[in-house]
Amino acid sequence: MIDQDTKVKGLFVDFYGKKAYTPMGVARLALETDAVVVPMATTRIADSRYRFTIYPALETIKTGDYEKDLYANTQLETDVMEQIIRETPTQWVWMHRRWKTTPENLKIYLERRALEKQKQAK
Repeated sequence: MIDQDTKVKGLFVDFYGKKAYTPMGVARLALETDAVVVPMATTRIADSRYRFTIYPALETIKTGDYEKDLYANTQLETDVMEQIIRETPTQWVWMHRRWKTTPENLKIYLERRALEKQKQAK
């Protein structure tokens, strides 16, 4: 679920015109294993039924620069997610605080976590 702001390792990429902290696990998996990324979405339709849509597989960007490729693929996946949301915007979880993580509060969080790990190691 790359459209959620969670505590997993991520990157700041553009989402609806704003930088959003986005999980990079899908891009990492594709880069490290040559797994194919196939976007999918479930949409509620009439009579309490659902439509499951499978979109075309994404072409994994591999230039040899791992960090840039990680960013580029995370952005590509996010662009597709944004397009899927634009198709049926009423079905996205808008109450989720998608932009809650900022570079500033992420830095504070990581510093606190590092201190906690140091204390646990003692």
